[in-house]
Amino acid sequence: MAGLTIYNTASAVPPVVAGVSNPLVPLAEKGPFAPEFGTEEDLADTGLPADGPGEDYEGAENGDANTDTDNGAASDNEPEPQWEPQPWNVGRGPNWTDRVLLTYDDCIADPDRLIEVLDHATNLDIGLLIFPHGNCWQMYNRWGLDLNQIIRERGHWVGNHSNTHPDLTRLSRSQVISQITGPVESNLLRPPFGAFNAMVTEAAESVGMRIVFWTLDTNDWRGGGRSEDRVVAEVLERAEPGDNVLMHLQHAGFSVSALDRIHAGLGERGLQLCRPAPPDQRPTPVQVPDNIC
Repeated sequence: MAGLTIYNTASAVPPVVAGVSNPLVPLAEKGPFAPEFGTEEDLADTGLPADGPGEDYEGAENGDANTDTDNGAASDNEPEPQWEPQPWNVGRGPNWTDRVLLTYDDCIADPDRLIEVLDHATNLDIGLLIFPHGNCWQMYNRWGLDLNQIIRERGHWVGNHSNTHPDLTRLSRSQVISQITGPVESNLLRPPFGAFNAMVTEAAESVGMRIVFWTLDTNDWRGGGRSEDRVVAEVLERAEPGDNVLMHLQHAGFSVSALDRIHAGLGERGLQLCRPAPPDQRPTPVQVPDNIC
């Protein structure tokens, strides 16, 4: 399947993961690829487009870390607006505010890079909503790492993106439920490809989950992966107050330098980004609040 790489989790273990206390388990001791959610043949038949994980990803170079935590144009000394509860909006997701929410789907097969970018976002006072799929969770688990915990303990939130990234509208109701009740625990579901219908919505609601779509698609996966310049420009030129921005963990928008540029550029336009959970509320809960911004 073009644009799709099925990771063999018995290969290439990162030697050191900074900031994580539990050691990596050599995958040679774990045996060959044996996902709980399907065989390699099953995964190759899911119809993933170029936004699936790819081992040929060449992320943009990381810029110098920006330790300025003033998120956007408003001063931290100004009182935060009090937002009234709003009916659930599938496009905006858990954002009642005028802040811009950055969201990332899929997987990055580099724990060091994942942690570096998450930590940098926290230091910039940016809260991210991450939608990994179950096979990503499994890959990290085989490395002795808890993907959900890595994200949540840094003040970010976790949503579900299915187990094997199929088109949920082509499955039966029971298959949908099986896909969305795996190890990536959350009350939020972003269906792969953004594909959902009344059956998928009802199946999600039956297990206490809400659908989250997006309002701004950067199309960062197109052409094998757009450049960081192109992805950042999409956000800076098109973002509006209250937007929910779609990007992917394995593409150029998930980098230290991209976050620096988005943070600074939106600030110049008077737009602020959603914030991480405060330290006393970390790790963030499985049940993502209706408003995280």
